[in-house]
Amino acid sequence: MNAPAPQTSPADESTSAPAQPLTYTLEPLRSDGPDALAPEPSEGILTVRLRQIELSWNDDAFKKTITISSEDIFNSATEESNDEDPIPRGPNLTHATIEFLFIGSPSPHAVEIAPPRTLKCQCPNDTRRVKNFLSKHHFIQLAQPRHTIPLLLLLTALGAPPPNPTSIDIDDDDEHRSRYSALARPAT
Repeated sequence: MNAPAPQTSPADESTSAPAQPLTYTLEPLRSDGPDALAPEPSEGILTVRLRQIELSWNDDAFKKTITISSEDIFNSATEESNDEDPIPRGPNLTHATIEFLFIGSPSPHAVEIAPPRTLKCQCPNDTRRVKNFLSKHHFIQLAQPRHTIPLLLLLTALGAPPPNPTSIDIDDDDEHRSRYSALARPAT
């Protein structure tokens, strides 16, 4: 039984840009295998199945694309008991359809991911839970803003050291803590 095709919604990342753009990757499917799709009952997700994956090779002479489809690609590979990985090393992972079965839902909901920026949920109300799942399972990466490299080059040309994000002190263990916290407290 095939799930209806996902519909583009306001949550579709290809049409609405968040404050910091998200970059999607399908590499956890290759690196973690079925563990990349381990369900999250605490998020209301009962099962997660990889239904379709598109692989592409970019050679100088031609571009080759293969689509693998199954009710559950990882489970099918296990049942066939061959030693071949269902997602081979080498090709680019260009598109995937993943089905999520949510608690209280009578049927699975399809989600399409096409790196780097496309996420399409069959049901727009699933978007938050799907993004939480994808983030926990390393399918989402924060993209670097386009101006980062030119800004770093400009700072270097001006002789300024590059910013070090690990040097930002946001904890409260400074020796000056009491002085600053005293300023924030109302006078008694």
